[in-house]
Amino acid sequence: MVGMYELIYGPLPPAMAERVFQAYSVMGTSLQVPREMWPRDLRAFRVYWRDMIENKLQVTADAELVLKEIFHPVKSVPLWLRPAVIVAMPFIRRLTIEQLPPSVREQFNLKSTKSSRALSGLFVSGMTCVYPFTPLFIRQLPKTYSIRLFRKKIKKRGGQLLKP
Repeated sequence: MVGMYELIYGPLPPAMAERVFQAYSVMGTSLQVPREMWPRDLRAFRVYWRDMIENKLQVTADAELVLKEIFHPVKSVPLWLRPAVIVAMPFIRRLTIEQLPPSVREQFNLKSTKSSRALSGLFVSGMTCVYPFTPLFIRQLPKTYSIRLFRKKIKKRGGQLLKP
């Protein structure tokens, strides 16, 4: 999220970047990462992240299934939203491919193309002009929808985050 924010607004000042990192640690612990395993500061996180992406990350069959669901979500969205998803997904797939680190892209066998790079550049340029003026509730629609879907799945499983 910080990467996308910085594409639109420019780099965060170091002190603010550190505060954002510390705030995101809540997400890590809510995903059952023990606090002591969370990097102590943004610098340590960047070292950790670079090492994970460049040296340790391995795309598994499960990850490929998740990518397939993300890239082809028509069956998992409400009927009224499907036409928009069908129209938007070719663009979203290209943008997603360009957001991935090259080593991850390669493991998923995704290709960065001239058209995907151009589309990504146009998107970022357009968002730089439009996003700051878009009402907050619209900017937060994807997050709000995802959280609602996640909560529904948890409730369906009897309040458990993971299947026993």
